[in-house]
Amino acid sequence: MNEWIIPQPVPEIEISVSDESVWIEGAGRIAFDPEWKSSSESMLGRLLPILTTQILELDLAESQGDDLRITFTDFANFPENEITAFADLLERSPFSIRIRMISFLGAPNSAFAVEFFLNGREVEPEIRGCFCKNGDKIYLFDAPTFKLLSEIYRFNNLSPAHKQSPDAFRLFGEVKALAEAADVETDGFTTGREIVEPLEIGIQVLEEEGDRISLAPTSETLDEEDFAQKFKRNPDLPQYDVKTKDGRNASVLLTPEVKEVFGRISTAQHLGGAEKAKILSNPEALFDGVSGSVSLKGFSERIQGIGDFPFVSKPFVQKSVTGIFDDVTALNLADRFTAGIKFTYPNGAETEISFDSIEKLEQFSSQVDTARHEGTGYVEFDGKTIQLNQAFVSAFQELTNKFLPKEDNRVEKSEKRGGKYLLILTNEGEVEFESSQRIDHFEGPLADPELPRSLLPSTVLKDHQKRGIAWLQRNFDLGRSGCLLADDMGLGKTLQLLTFLASLIERGGVISETESPEVPPWKPILIVAPVILVENETWISDMRRFFEDEGSIFWPCLTLRGNSLNLLRRVTGRETQIGEATLDITELHKHRVVITNYETVVNYQHSFAKTDWSVIVTDEAQEYKTPSTKVSHALKSLSASFRVACTGTPVETKISDVWNIFDFVEPGKLGSAQDFRSRYEIPLDAETEVTLALQELKEKLQFNTPNAHLLRRDKNELTDLPRKHEHRLECELMPSQRDYHLSLLTRAVVGGAANHPFKLVNEFLRLYQHPSLVPNFQLPDPESAVADCHKLSVLVMKLEEIRGQREKALIFVRTLDMQQILADVLRHRFGLSVNIINGSTKSGLSSKAQPKTRKAIVSRFRESVGFDVLILSPEVAGMGLTLTEANHVFHYGRWWNPAKEAQATDRVFRIGQEKDVHVYHLIAKDPTNEAFATFDQKLDTLLRRRMALAKDFLTPLPAEDELSKEFMSELFSG
Repeated sequence: MNEWIIPQPVPEIEISVSDESVWIEGAGRIAFDPEWKSSSESMLGRLLPILTTQILELDLAESQGDDLRITFTDFANFPENEITAFADLLERSPFSIRIRMISFLGAPNSAFAVEFFLNGREVEPEIRGCFCKNGDKIYLFDAPTFKLLSEIYRFNNLSPAHKQSPDAFRLFGEVKALAEAADVETDGFTTGREIVEPLEIGIQVLEEEGDRISLAPTSETLDEEDFAQKFKRNPDLPQYDVKTKDGRNASVLLTPEVKEVFGRISTAQHLGGAEKAKILSNPEALFDGVSGSVSLKGFSERIQGIGDFPFVSKPFVQKSVTGIFDDVTALNLADRFTAGIKFTYPNGAETEISFDSIEKLEQFSSQVDTARHEGTGYVEFDGKTIQLNQAFVSAFQELTNKFLPKEDNRVEKSEKRGGKYLLILTNEGEVEFESSQRIDHFEGPLADPELPRSLLPSTVLKDHQKRGIAWLQRNFDLGRSGCLLADDMGLGKTLQLLTFLASLIERGGVISETESPEVPPWKPILIVAPVILVENETWISDMRRFFEDEGSIFWPCLTLRGNSLNLLRRVTGRETQIGEATLDITELHKHRVVITNYETVVNYQHSFAKTDWSVIVTDEAQEYKTPSTKVSHALKSLSASFRVACTGTPVETKISDVWNIFDFVEPGKLGSAQDFRSRYEIPLDAETEVTLALQELKEKLQFNTPNAHLLRRDKNELTDLPRKHEHRLECELMPSQRDYHLSLLTRAVVGGAANHPFKLVNEFLRLYQHPSLVPNFQLPDPESAVADCHKLSVLVMKLEEIRGQREKALIFVRTLDMQQILADVLRHRFGLSVNIINGSTKSGLSSKAQPKTRKAIVSRFRESVGFDVLILSPEVAGMGLTLTEANHVFHYGRWWNPAKEAQATDRVFRIGQEKDVHVYHLIAKDPTNEAFATFDQKLDTLLRRRMALAKDFLTPLPAEDELSKEFMSELFSG
């Protein structure tokens, strides 16, 4: 097939269209060439070197030699991804389109006919992806039309057999939706047919003669009676034709999960007697393993009078009729008393079960244990069938813990919705499980750390790292169950922990209880980290970098994910469904260190709970800050001699974040969750007695003493780190920016969908970066770009100073088009080939090309000599990049998340930085006599206020959505 050559806006390169892709020939040669200059002054000509690396890093293109290959889908979506330089490459398709169905949906010969019209006359253009050609002229389809045509051609190319399958109906529904989005004319059949594919099915109870019942499916948009009749007629169809509630025709498609639900429903037909009672009292048992695809809400509301699972289960204790006792110790248990569980249902109705003696409570407890052991999931008591779901089990445990002897173990099995997880003593209402400590404290200051022999002589520990290692060793020697290392970001927590772990291994007797510590079995060390750190081998890299013989002190070391998990599996099935360990525990004990991610701990919690760990380290411990999550429960179920939680942000949006971390490392240390919230969280939320509450908490943790349970060092407290200097560079609004600002405020008053506050805030953000970004991006020439925006002019002047110092700078910018303006200006002004890192992809997953491009950009920046600049999105802040080669950071186009801004700065201000760091905030002000508070000034005030309130690392910041509401309120208040 001959290539279509696009009329060239850039003479030095050729853009062509093949049958599969768009090609930009020669673009790879100019990507990193600061000397290259196009003879074309078009937007594309000037931006092509910048765009080449930008779209490669964003995974919107791939390089093949010196050429770029771009898929039709990515090319059509360029405007959506803020890549607008190709917008004027070709004229948009002028054709009107009509589609109609040939035959009928489900027929082996069904197809869509597509008709194109130009000036009322039907034409037949040649089509290649998002391009079409009529005569000698090439046009470009917009993204919605291209997507529609792609799905139509996919439908038409299905095999005859496949056109009768649910997939064809599913594809028909996509075509119908896309046609509406593209404003394309459709025939009556396409318009009148709905495709419904519910991800969750409701259950309706059909009452029958003889006091029997049957179950039937239901869905919000479908006619219940018609759906039930069609199902009862044939419960095993792959799909159903059903009327909607408003009388239209709908094809109901079944996902595999919903199909399984239908199979379960078909077994619950014409039930009476005990079978009826069983299904009504415990409907979840019927849908075990597929509960995520079932909604029992309507079911429970309908049959509440007969019996169903409770919405809330709450224990109560009464003596005679005097009321509820919060303190059971006030009771004489020999007296008559009443204790039980109260159930509250979704419709507000209440019922309860009660016991009038310890003996009856013990008997019922035995029934519960037997039922759960046998897996029946329910017990009969006092004429009621009681489902042993999580809500009931938690409430019943809280009750029995008050009266019956406690077990020492925190863990027992529990059947939750969808599987069998490990149930823990939660310490929610009271401390039910707490760790012990051999020695309360040691006298005197911290001694010098016991450094391992395996530490490389070339590894130089900073003073704060030595103190951190000594502190970890003191916590271990005190016999505590664990501690929290909460150093600020960039202070080398990983090296401190590895040095501590190596010292434990060399001591002997810690991970090995045999006479030959070099021979397995061992009590392994478990390191749990976010999956990206496991994939990037962050911990293993530091082992090899800082310790003798490539880190052999930690070997054998097992990274437990992917194929290594499959090799250790000895039992089939999912642990959270079968309720037993599936991994070979003996094999785990053949390793000194096991590294895995949080999701694996949840999925294999039975295996991990059965393993005898020596030390557990949790990296980025904020991952399990919420008490009620599966990951939190799974971690707390593990057994270890010592635990270390590691995070630079122990408190994010709630002070109770730190409670849950401590409930893992030292359960009971901070009391129950309920007591902690009332003592610390409520005063903080009310902004009363904040200092007093935090001081009390720190005293509880012996903070800033040698025996502290928590260690926190801020960079500003360390004498062996360079200093950080904050600069606020004031710049003036240009007249055009001022006028546009006032027009946006007027639009806010007018209101309407086009003037929604979120939309207006985004326009403010763009306006204050550069006036050329609003209302639509138009690339100015480099000189005009600087002359028309004082903020950019101030940035360039400051960069001139930095060039004179032969130092490097990072510029954090949110929007891609502003990144392009900056790169274009800096290329023109300084002769730099400035690259851009955004750290995201179209799919959320990196391709092979993207990390290679990003690595090349970072390496080039690190290795360049003298002055250089790198542009980054603030989203890169959390990626773990270390860029200490730069010591200047500009925040250009800020957002209202102060934590993310701090993380961005920490790419530079961290261990390894040898120069003072300078951080710049560019603040636009109104220069007129009628000065008003600008967008920049209001945002700066908000960020500074919030950061001032959060000076203490235990002070929570509001969530980002709360900050956005606060900022919008201030922005539009005048």
